[in-house]
Amino acid sequence: MDSLVTTSWLAHRWTIQKWSSWMQRFPVGVTPPVDTHARYVASHIPGAIFFDIEALSDHPNPLPHMLPPPEVFSRNVSALGIGDQLSIIIYEQEGVFSGPRAWWTLRAFGAQHVYLLDGGLRAWIEAGFPTHSGPVHRAAAVFHATLDQNAVRNFSQMQQMIVAHGQILDARSAGRFAGTMPEPRPV
Repeated sequence: MDSLVTTSWLAHRWTIQKWSSWMQRFPVGVTPPVDTHARYVASHIPGAIFFDIEALSDHPNPLPHMLPPPEVFSRNVSALGIGDQLSIIIYEQEGVFSGPRAWWTLRAFGAQHVYLLDGGLRAWIEAGFPTHSGPVHRAAAVFHATLDQNAVRNFSQMQQMIVAHGQILDARSAGRFAGTMPEPRPV
């Protein structure tokens, strides 16, 4: 199955099976004035929980939003009510910020059934599906994080790949790549 799912696919499973863990993604590098948590509380897909990349990052690491140790990720994601055997649907509140990063993070730590909602919350609303407001709290689940070492590359490995292949695809803008654009970026 594809990793990108439609609103009708999600709505069918939401109304019939209620089997998935829904995730609202916190955009990486976005700071106020956009209060993504307030947006989530105001309107989200029923049952969605707020997934905060900052809270799930490696805090001792001086670099932003680095993967935490597997045991820390396991503990924190389990406390959110996300189990590694559940189907997990990730969606954006607005536009495309970092849903793919959340998808990759969960996959890198062993979740097998992780999907991105095509068009995010906007597509869900435009399709006429319901939203809820207020926070969602789930009972703790079990997430056994095992880091797939092949999903992560260090600087030395990246340099070796450049020598071997001549280039690396980098989705960042030229300013972010060169380090001339301020971080975090305004929305």
